[in-house]
Amino acid sequence: WQRKDSLFDVTMGAPDGAEVCELVGVYLLSQIGDILPQQSHGLYRDDGLVMLTDTPGPRMERIRKDLFATFRREGLKITVSPPSTSVDFLDVTFRSDGSFRPFRKAEKVTKYVHRQSNHPPSIIRNIPEMIADRINSISSCKEVFDDAKPYYEDALKSSGYMDSCMTYNTQAGEAKTPRNRRRKRRVLWFNPPFSVTVETNVGRKFFNLLEKHFPRDNPLHKILNRNGVKVSYSCMKNMECLIKSRNKQLLRQHQETQEPTTRQCNCRSRNSCPLDGKCLSKSVVYMATLRTENEKHHYIGMTEGTFKERYNGHTSSFRLERYRNRTKLSEKIWSFKDRGLEFRIEWTIIRRGHGYRAGQNSCDLCTSEKLEILLRSSDPHLLNSRTEILTKCRHKRKFLL
Repeated sequence: WQRKDSLFDVTMGAPDGAEVCELVGVYLLSQIGDILPQQSHGLYRDDGLVMLTDTPGPRMERIRKDLFATFRREGLKITVSPPSTSVDFLDVTFRSDGSFRPFRKAEKVTKYVHRQSNHPPSIIRNIPEMIADRINSISSCKEVFDDAKPYYEDALKSSGYMDSCMTYNTQAGEAKTPRNRRRKRRVLWFNPPFSVTVETNVGRKFFNLLEKHFPRDNPLHKILNRNGVKVSYSCMKNMECLIKSRNKQLLRQHQETQEPTTRQCNCRSRNSCPLDGKCLSKSVVYMATLRTENEKHHYIGMTEGTFKERYNGHTSSFRLERYRNRTKLSEKIWSFKDRGLEFRIEWTIIRRGHGYRAGQNSCDLCTSEKLEILLRSSDPHLLNSRTEILTKCRHKRKFLL
């Protein structure tokens, strides 16, 4: 979904898209509250379910038309299935007699994470149990469970779980007895990426570092300790994602080397262009080299827009003293002005990238800038501060609701 009047964009399948889908769903449920009886309808992402009893045909037709009109008013379209005594909703088939059973599309092949895949052992170990609990919870009786389990057992065995055997459990899916209310403990999570090729116990090393640098007499021990910090490994990208991202990178580099189809410079004279005729380049990491008669300094920056726009922002901080502390580069230039030194600046592009896209875990442009700062951190003439490596991505702000 994308608004036509702005750059706000939501990607399907991404965490941002799921969040927006939930908000839109809650809003739509409030809109159709006057059309349907209370507690007779529900919505999960883009699938909705309505349960009506003893409702005549004309009344059903009016409800259907009112639903179409409500969604059309919000710029959306829906499809309504004919009334039936049996309905397939998500992965469950509900019947009017109160029974329910697992549901799957006939053309869909069920696959699970392979036992030899690059996933944390806790995930691999618990997959058969999780699948068995799910099939138990969506089966109304043992006969339904026994009828459905061969398909899922075969899918587990094809994924390497040869010893998997699901049994019916009457307590699966039942609500647990509520315990006495306890105070919720605040927990900080450390999520290192997991790889089977790494033999080091990263979690144990991390906790040893906590005990070493945050002992009991440390003021931060109340926050950074074994009880307040937990470790949970995160899964890395699979081979398909790695190949796709690499292909996109190669195609982007190929397009950049081709003859440009858009204007690359809008300066009045090519000799006055700060980037030798390429000042309209977008999504770049640049380096400014500041020279005097006896000194030489470097400054690394990045911009998602055109370099010319960022360059104009820099020059304004060089001319107007109220902006002298805007960047480390402007601070250095004003120190030269205060001392009466003459200077000159050379601009170069050192890396190209792309800004944050909705649903991504990281921003390629911000990461590229931090990498260049790290590679030059040993340079005593680098103006960038080490604290810039810890800054948050500013490009995510335009995707916030």
